[in-house]
Amino acid sequence: MKPFRYPYREKKHRFDSDLYIGRILVSFTLCVKDRKELFNDEKIFIQFESVLLKELAEGDCSAYVYLSMPDHAHLVIYGNDILQISKNV
Repeated sequence: MKPFRYPYREKKHRFDSDLYIGRILVSFTLCVKDRKELFNDEKIFIQFESVLLKELAEGDCSAYVYLSMPDHAHLVIYGNDILQISKNV
């Protein structure tokens, strides 16, 4: 099966990238382009979750919460090491 990929646009972070390094808790909101209700489709959510968990493991991060709404998702992520969260997630 082909990996789940959509082009994305990253909004400029409000804080300096140095603040996303280390054992910290960070909250992200991921918005779907044009407010399409992608997460209503269980197959899409399962693919999203699979990619998310893989990236978290590779970046040595933990997800305290990941919650999907029809057109967006909320993530609360903890950096388990001194890696830069914003580059790993």
